[in-house]
Amino acid sequence: MNYYINFTGGSYGHFLEYVLNRYVFKIDYGKTTEHSLFDMFGASHVRDSVYLANRKIIATHLDFSDRYLCDYDLKNEDIVVAITVSFDDRYELLYNENLRAGSVDVDFYDLEINTINKLSHPDVKWKWENFINFLVNQYGARRNYPRQLLRDVFFSSLLDPTMRLNNLINVKYKKEPNLKISMSSFHNFVDFYKNIKKLAEVLNPDTNIDMLELYTIWEIFDSKNIAKKSKQRCDEILEAIKLNKSLAFQCNIVEEAWINCNITEIYNINRELDCFNDTYTTNTLHIRNQIDKYLSMLYRKP
Repeated sequence: MNYYINFTGGSYGHFLEYVLNRYVFKIDYGKTTEHSLFDMFGASHVRDSVYLANRKIIATHLDFSDRYLCDYDLKNEDIVVAITVSFDDRYELLYNENLRAGSVDVDFYDLEINTINKLSHPDVKWKWENFINFLVNQYGARRNYPRQLLRDVFFSSLLDPTMRLNNLINVKYKKEPNLKISMSSFHNFVDFYKNIKKLAEVLNPDTNIDMLELYTIWEIFDSKNIAKKSKQRCDEILEAIKLNKSLAFQCNIVEEAWINCNITEIYNINRELDCFNDTYTTNTLHIRNQIDKYLSMLYRKP
């Protein structure tokens, strides 16, 4: 019998793999500790040969990527744990997948400059090939691309659940998972602990999980979660807009897309504000003033 974690990139599959191997299966994890596991982006990709050789459960993209198809001949007796995602996870998922996966620091603050060169690093080019081909086919090969154009690609992905995200939510599994854990449960320790205990009851019923040890590694994971921090930063900006408060800010292109997505969903505004143009707004009060002006004109009595 083999054990697998089936997950899409950015949904914390390698972190779950480490937690289950160390705290549920109690393997010899070598020098891969809670202090060495995480790379500069908070991804759980720094694993030594001892850990990799002793793994009882392996995290892989069984149903999410042709790049990893595989190597794994699933049998009926094999146990598969699936990490499920929902529409509410869409920002963290997109952020992790694009800014964290690959362990390469792609400049999303100025992606409009040297766009293709930035996305062509050997460690990340595989996931940007379709995007690069789209840019070249639609707008020609050039050094720089309009920021608005690039932002709109992320904006569309976040706003429209019928696009690629829908395939991640409504997965057609090759083998129906024996167990499931939601991506959202990783954001709160109590939920995470409860879910790990439920998984342990099936994977290794005789094991005892030390809550304090588990909390120690979860706290480090949470402190390095760049997607969660980014969303919190965006939430602060959106709250300042809502409360008509002045807050100066600077965002990367994915954060700009998420703020615009929320503006569209809340105020039903799409292209009428400066923040939808090439040069992004840097103060919440400016956005709120433009929202108020647009809505007053829209609903003005004849």
